[in-house]
Amino acid sequence: MSSLGDAYRAAHAQDSSLGYGRFHVAQVFAPGRTELAGNHVDHQNGVVLTGTLELGIRGQAAENGTDTVHIESSGYPAFEILLDDVRTGRIELDWTPGTPIDANQSRALAIGVLAGFIHAGFDMRGFDLQLEADLPSGSGLSSSAAFELAIASVCNLFFSGNRIPPEKLALLAQSAERDYLGKPCGLMDQMAIACGGLVAMDFANPTNPQVKSIAAKFASFGYDLCLVNVGADHSAFVEEYAQVPADMHNVASFLGGTTLRDVPRATLYDHLDDVRFALGDGALLRAMHYYRECDLTRKRIQALEQGDFDAFLRCTALSSASSAQYLQNVSVPGANQPAMVALAFADQVLDDLAWADADKPRSFSSLASALGSRNSSASQPEIRRGVCRIHGGGFGGSIQVFVPREQTAQFAAIMDGHFGAGACLVARITTEGSHAWWK
Repeated sequence: MSSLGDAYRAAHAQDSSLGYGRFHVAQVFAPGRTELAGNHVDHQNGVVLTGTLELGIRGQAAENGTDTVHIESSGYPAFEILLDDVRTGRIELDWTPGTPIDANQSRALAIGVLAGFIHAGFDMRGFDLQLEADLPSGSGLSSSAAFELAIASVCNLFFSGNRIPPEKLALLAQSAERDYLGKPCGLMDQMAIACGGLVAMDFANPTNPQVKSIAAKFASFGYDLCLVNVGADHSAFVEEYAQVPADMHNVASFLGGTTLRDVPRATLYDHLDDVRFALGDGALLRAMHYYRECDLTRKRIQALEQGDFDAFLRCTALSSASSAQYLQNVSVPGANQPAMVALAFADQVLDDLAWADADKPRSFSSLASALGSRNSSASQPEIRRGVCRIHGGGFGGSIQVFVPREQTAQFAAIMDGHFGAGACLVARITTEGSHAWWK
């Protein structure tokens, strides 16, 4: 990794024994995350399952003896933030809350993180931070949340001695994205990245969610987790994304709740026609998805804990259908349907690979056989088929595919051939959450 900015390097080059000048140098890592279950339910205080990736944002940082934070991120313009502008509120002049505080989205997120520490009473000092990412931006792997947590982890090390727990860092990072960038996000991405590993989260108490580690490993079931970049940055669909939680919140409010977690499922169905008339079919369908997806998420968590991967895949297929049909975060109006095309193509490839060596007709007798259940007839070979689903916020970004290990190389090569070299990532789940440490 190259050194920090030229001006700061020159200003603090006198004592290289301590890194960049007289200040110790720290390393930082914030992983990307993959949402494994719980599509668009976290902002309604639902239940989710996530995993952190080996890919992420890495960097180095050092205090610089000034009151200015200087951040360089590979591939993006460097920027500075004067801490006194944040302390005094000068940076918020002429700012309309709920909109980005700065046209540079990275700077807006950084301002939000620094403001969180300052408002919490920490004695902030200037520092230099240089970041490099192998996490594709706009691919739905939470590069924004990783960026927030990288900055927050550095601040946690420098100004609190790493005493702030991951859950609190996640809440601070969420506030940066929600309040200073104006994106109505839930807490899932930040909590997943802060905690690390394969974790189940229940947001019944949104400021203190229940977080449980899951010991399962997909490799032990003979499957690989693939993430396919569909070639369309999901950040291009901000309005479509924002409409999803808005629709769900509107239904909850109409039925007397703040989020759908406050509203029993029976209440929604008792007032089905009222909701349709008042809010439209789209909002109703998204509310119906919430309850279905939470049920399917609980079943997937239980399946992994019990080692029943066939049940996990069956529920994943049902979840995929719910996202497409009810949540409707796969396709967008107009001619371009990048996520839907990727899902349709992946489905066909999974079919082809599953049946390539089987002397059977090219059709499935049941959903169970399509998802890899063992055929009861000893004369019939076992058919192992993968499952695909939309990933994260949807509309663009990436799709998630569970592929039988013996088919992974072919699957990745075919997807890369159509969506571009490196489009298919064979992901590995790491146990690491975001953290900073002294070099």
